[in-house]
Amino acid sequence: VAAAAAAADAAAEAAAGASGRPQPRSLSDTKCPVCLDPIKEPACGPCGHAFCHGCIKQALSKAAKCPSCRKAMRAKQVHRIFF
Repeated sequence: VAAAAAAADAAAEAAAGASGRPQPRSLSDTKCPVCLDPIKEPACGPCGHAFCHGCIKQALSKAAKCPSCRKAMRAKQVHRIFF
């Protein structure tokens, strides 16, 4: 049991990377902070936070700021992410 726990801890540390934060393994692991689902049609604003394109557009129609950091943002500043 102790060996399994040590292996799980080592895997978690490896996934954390140099920043000490867990890093997403793929886009499907990345959740939209607005809808909490995997990001669909990824988009981001000038602050760099990523959202579903529809979610960020809807959020900005209610308040002109990033839903994550509250930095002022306009819909014209949102850019789709293609890869």
